[in-house]
Amino acid sequence: MPNRLRKVFFWMHLTAGISVALPVFVLCITGFLMMYERQMETWVDLWNVKSHRPAPDAQALDVENLIRKVREMRGADPGSIKVSADDTQPVEVQMEGKTPSVLYLDAYSGAVIGQPSRKIRRPLRRFPAHFCSGPAAMERDKCLIVQPLTDFPLEQGRSGRYSGSRTLC
Repeated sequence: MPNRLRKVFFWMHLTAGISVALPVFVLCITGFLMMYERQMETWVDLWNVKSHRPAPDAQALDVENLIRKVREMRGADPGSIKVSADDTQPVEVQMEGKTPSVLYLDAYSGAVIGQPSRKIRRPLRRFPAHFCSGPAAMERDKCLIVQPLTDFPLEQGRSGRYSGSRTLC
């Protein structure tokens, strides 16, 4: 009898452990993806995008010349410029306006050598999509509205919904 009771407890424990482990594993993976979203986007965006030194003694453009180059190309001043200490990394320029955009410039010539990849940004922006569906998604007192992992502020549109927000129940 004790051996049979031991088997019953073993199988109950194993079943409970496996049924709890799967949701915990999903939470770990989704938390990891949400935590390192920006780093993954940057890694994909800068894949094979490098500044090339034209000559061994060449100097990178200073910020004023980069601003002038961007103004010539886009007709507007950049919102921010990020220059890396690594001379092979491109200069990241964020443009402001109605449609914010990012450009990657060669540090030596000022030419555009890349833009952010939309292939990774779209899935990451949809994740986690709307966990509510149907009428429950419309009831604001039952759902929590959160800002996605972006730099864009929430703006309330004409419909009363917040653009760029996610609805979590």
